[in-house]
Amino acid sequence: FELMESFAISFEAGAFEPGWEFSGNANWVIDNSVAWDGSSSAKSGSIGDQSTSEVSYTLEEGMAGQISFYRKVSSESGYDYLQFYIDNQLLDEWAGEEDWEEFVYDVSEGTHTFKWVYEKDYSVSNGDDCGWIDYITFPPAATLNAQAGPNAEMCADESYQCEGEAANYTSVEWTTSGDGEFSDATILDPVYTPGPVDIQNETATLTLTAYDGNGNENSD
Repeated sequence: FELMESFAISFEAGAFEPGWEFSGNANWVIDNSVAWDGSSSAKSGSIGDQSTSEVSYTLEEGMAGQISFYRKVSSESGYDYLQFYIDNQLLDEWAGEEDWEEFVYDVSEGTHTFKWVYEKDYSVSNGDDCGWIDYITFPPAATLNAQAGPNAEMCADESYQCEGEAANYTSVEWTTSGDGEFSDATILDPVYTPGPVDIQNETATLTLTAYDGNGNENSD
């Protein structure tokens, strides 16, 4: 199998993809009004005092690498925290008014659980009382995975350079919701030229599907 360098998860699909797990007093949700990449991000659930909202993602990493993500916080400074854990070890926490900022952490080879927790103390709520995460880049995964890349905007007479990524695949294929054409739909980074319908609709969704040769596939 071919192994890519890393893969990213954003939240532009408007829902959590399979693999995300929730715990605590309220599930995380998709926020379509606040984002670092595109128009959506993941936001901690609405909770009361002395409560938590937790979301986690477990992966078998094919090799050592780094995890990176963007976070934003609006909470009671010094008391209500957005926290990040790897394998239940607290690595960082933030409180107060913190705008989008990227954080990067080393990850060893093997299976790891990455967890984000919004935790409130016994009283007082300030700001939006939540935390957000967006555009999470994981180390190389040992499982089949496809990522179509970030959203983009362009003029009608321009072409788009795809930035697909995939892990543990034998082949890939691009498809479009419109009538444009790919320079080569079987590579990760073809050029997409919009068609008349794409231009008329002013939008098109490009989907990357990865296959592992054993009847399994993964799309984004």
